Amino acid sequence: MSDTRLVAQIGDVAALVRGVTYKKQDSSSGPAPGLVPLLRATNINGELNFDGLVYVPDSCVSEDQYLVPGDSLIAASSGSLSVVGKSATLRHEWDGTVGAFCYALRPNPAHVAPFYLSYFLQTSEYRSQVSRLAAGVNINNLKRQHLEGLDIPLVSLAEQHRIVEAIESYFTRLDDAVATLERVQRNLERYRASVLKAAVEGRL
Repeated sequence: MSDTRLVAQIGDVAALVRGVTYKKQDSSSGPAPGLVPLLRATNINGELNFDGLVYVPDSCVSEDQYLVPGDSLIAASSGSLSVVGKSATLRHEWDGTVGAFCYALRPNPAHVAPFYLSYFLQTSEYRSQVSRLAAGVNINNLKRQHLEGLDIPLVSLAEQHRIVEAIESYFTRLDDAVATLERVQRNLERYRASVLKAAVEGRL
């Protein structure tokens, strides 16, 4: 039997945590006592990367602004519309935060599975909603009310978990297929080199 599909707004199933505001002169490009690592839009692109972090005083970071596994980070402001709305999810414990031009979406586990929300934020349906809302005259800006008002299709939590498991199973098989293809390509390159060597040595 198929699960009933409903539509909710993101603000009904997740809390929106604002990014940290700080003074540039108080930040650092390296770790030091009393400083907290901070992610920016440049660290968000489908997956999180932890290169080029900024470190800000812990006095700038409130308790709820420390990220927790399952938080989805969203770039909220940029001169490029293609950057606005891009997202990535924190998948492990990390004692850090996110900057002012970003938001963290913190799922309410009573309503939405964290990685169900995470995968929704990678869909064309989500991107279409963001592109329509974020377009500005001089800068593209995704406001709090924009994000909280975005529609997300929902099914039961059990079905959400099943969907997440299915997606991750397909991704695992895709990763295995890519690895196999790369091995085949390496073997072909070695075979080609052997053929060329045999040719110049007159052994063909």
